[in-house]
Amino acid sequence: MRSAETIADEALLLPRNERAVLVLRLAESLDEQQDVDVEDLLWAEEVASRIEALRAGTAETITTGEALTEARKKLKKVGVGRGTRYFAR
Repeated sequence: MRSAETIADEALLLPRNERAVLVLRLAESLDEQQDVDVEDLLWAEEVASRIEALRAGTAETITTGEALTEARKKLKKVGVGRGTRYFAR
């Protein structure tokens, strides 16, 4: 059987999204009662993909202010406005 150190060295050579999936699988294996949640694995892959896009400079980004303005507009559209716990400014 290969050592954990050898496996870790090999795992570090994997693409970022595959490492994220591996991390989730390993973490979930520590809790024998919990089954691997496919949705969590897919989200981990998505997050890793977005991080790669940011680092590669291919992602479209907006400022925090723009993100908050956009979020406030969407909340206002669904009837959540100032004075509620979801609309702090």
